[in-house]
Amino acid sequence: MSSSALLLFYFQSRWLQWLVRLGPFGLIGLGFLDNSVIPLPGSMDLLLIILAAHRHEWWPIYAAGAVIGAVGGGYPTFRLGRKGGKEILEKRIPKKRLKRVYRWMEEHSFLTLFIPPLLPPPTPVSYFILGAGAMGVSRKKYFLVYGAARALRYGLLGFFAARYGHQIIHWARKNSPYMLYALLGLLVAAGVAAGVWAVYRKRKGEPFMPKGRGEAGAEAA
Repeated sequence: MSSSALLLFYFQSRWLQWLVRLGPFGLIGLGFLDNSVIPLPGSMDLLLIILAAHRHEWWPIYAAGAVIGAVGGGYPTFRLGRKGGKEILEKRIPKKRLKRVYRWMEEHSFLTLFIPPLLPPPTPVSYFILGAGAMGVSRKKYFLVYGAARALRYGLLGFFAARYGHQIIHWARKNSPYMLYALLGLLVAAGVAAGVWAVYRKRKGEPFMPKGRGEAGAEAA
């Protein structure tokens, strides 16, 4: 489900109202769900915005709750990656592409845990956490790097929500359907562009995804 559709659902749900009443504890609990292998994209951002907009002076507490929930909730996923993450990822990602992902993770383990948490939903952050665990990233690096990324994201989000939260919520409520239509349009455009690119590469006799040096060497051997 897209983040815009989720916004539309959350605004109308009693579940959201219940989480709002729990305050920072609601963020902690939601963080464990959102950073699991079955994430809820956009949910943490939305709840943090609503809470910080309602009680401006509490935004550091809400941001801290979001960080604790995200890091604590992501740790079981990280541990799962250490024990069987490669098998899980191989079921969801084509093997040839997964090899390139692993190679990139080996060379940029810091960025693997730092960049995805800063990206907007629906970025599959849990996949990167799984991959980091599968590639043997240390527990210390997980807590330091992933925690720093989440602190940066939720710190900035909480700060701006405390200042401009009411305007953000009003705009999102008013424009949620248009956001969904725009996202669908972007997805369609991306699909068309990918199809055109695939046809172009096929006519040139090249694969859609160029092979990495490691794969080419393995095939030659």
